[in-house]
Amino acid sequence: MRSDKDKVLPTDGFIRCDTNPRAIINVDNAALLAYKRKRQAERSKQEEINRLNNEVSELKAMLKQVLEKNK
Repeated sequence: MRSDKDKVLPTDGFIRCDTNPRAIINVDNAALLAYKRKRQAERSKQEEINRLNNEVSELKAMLKQVLEKNK
């Protein structure tokens, strides 16, 4: 028995699945592409941050070596 909660109003970008009437499929390709671009941009930023952190760690290690030699 279905209740009012099971009823879904038509919404732009979504369709009901033909094989499973309770399933709703997102067909908004523009939103999907925007999400993928945003996710890739975030990954690129994180990779750049990680690279810079590694470089700073290497510089610190080199500086420590130089300071130890000068003692």
